[in-house]
Amino acid sequence: MTMQTQFDRPILFQQTTLWSRAIAWGIMGISAFVIVWASISQIDEAVPVTGKLEPEGKVVDVQVPVSGVVQQIHVKEGESVKKGQILISLEAATTKAEIHSLQENRLALVQENEFYRRQLGGNNRGEENKGEDNITGNNQTRNNLKIPPEITILTQNRAQFLSENNLYRTQLQGTKNSTKLTPDQILRLGSRQADFNSQLLAVQLETAKIKRELLQNEAQLASAKSALKISQQIFTNLQSLSKEGAYSRLQTLKQEQDTRSQAADVVRYTQERHRLQIAIAQKQEQINKITAQYQEDILSRITGNQKSIAEIDSQLMKTIVENQKKIHEIDSQLSQAQTKLKYQSITAPHDGTIFDLKPNTPGFVANPNEPILKIVPNSHLFAKIFITNKDIGFVKENYQQSGCKFELDKCPQVDIRVDSYPFQEYGDIKGELISIGSDALPPDQINPYWRFPAKVRLNQQAIALSGNTKLPLQSGMSINANIKLRKRTIISIFTDFFTTKAESFKFLR
Repeated sequence: MTMQTQFDRPILFQQTTLWSRAIAWGIMGISAFVIVWASISQIDEAVPVTGKLEPEGKVVDVQVPVSGVVQQIHVKEGESVKKGQILISLEAATTKAEIHSLQENRLALVQENEFYRRQLGGNNRGEENKGEDNITGNNQTRNNLKIPPEITILTQNRAQFLSENNLYRTQLQGTKNSTKLTPDQILRLGSRQADFNSQLLAVQLETAKIKRELLQNEAQLASAKSALKISQQIFTNLQSLSKEGAYSRLQTLKQEQDTRSQAADVVRYTQERHRLQIAIAQKQEQINKITAQYQEDILSRITGNQKSIAEIDSQLMKTIVENQKKIHEIDSQLSQAQTKLKYQSITAPHDGTIFDLKPNTPGFVANPNEPILKIVPNSHLFAKIFITNKDIGFVKENYQQSGCKFELDKCPQVDIRVDSYPFQEYGDIKGELISIGSDALPPDQINPYWRFPAKVRLNQQAIALSGNTKLPLQSGMSINANIKLRKRTIISIFTDFFTTKAESFKFLR
């Protein structure tokens, strides 16, 4: 009977809570770890841009100065050349006999005019003081060239005017250079400068006095502002306590009165500072006026002498005008003849690589209006990129704050990926953003949008592979780059997303 009773009772199985608690705590722990990790871990915020590689030197178009027929081609497409290396030879177009005849005729005219120009070129003290001796020493040349005697008098007068102007210009510079002035000129210069300095010193002393008062006023103003700020904070706190009945109303009013008094002090000191600043500006204007009057007087004297010099020069120049006209005519003929000889051989203007070579065989007719080839310089490459209007604000602000203008190491970092070499296999190249254009370029067929040009310095000129293997970079390769702006936490990405969504609800109807 007892056994029957035991089997009739139901058996209940109760599940343990250990696993559920472990799972719950595990989820909470992982969530907490993820949140902390997202709050601490940072990633780079970057702006994607496009561009291409360009040489630091400019690609040079090589043109022939005059039309000619190609006689021999010394280079080929893609060949490296050195500065001065002969590229193409043209057929000769002039004769040496013609050049020799022109040179003899020109030399006779040049020797005659050089004598006149030596007299007109007496602008230093040594030539000015020589006067007639300068011409006497050239008696043989003067007689051979039949120089008229009145030129000697004109040259001496001109030297005297130049000497006076030399003194006046020294006054403007405020120096006493004994190597250029005579003792008499130094004495006159000292007297004039002493008078000018005495006037200037009086005004400068008054200005210094006002500046000292301004410094004292600024110190008082700073102290008054500091006291006013503290008093306002005390008054605000007492006002709150007074409303709650925790402080005396009378004491609050007294503090308010003190605050207003200190505010009045700040206003008074501010007005006084403004007055002192105006006074300093007025004194500075007075100094400028004294200096301007001093300089104006000297310049007027220089102008008078220059006028006299110009009249003498005009008389002297009349004697060489006809000869000069003949020289110009001969120079024109001689230049054409020498140009043909000089450019019979077209040479490389600098080191580089031949590109777009148009002559293929001798007999090619070269046109001076079209380049016959181009030379790409062997200088370092840089990345020329284009930043869109929507990104330029953040990039320019980051560039200006980085101090890149003074230290290139502080420039914004850029990751450069060359399209010719897949990034997943060959990686990227590091660089620094070293300049940004001051204005946007208009849209064109290649880039149908407004963009700002920028320059990126490359840290390496080739893509390094395993071992010593390197992949060379070439001018014209297209690139994609990422300009790093700042570091930001991972959690900020999610908070920005929710902030944007929450902001969008404001515009729902």
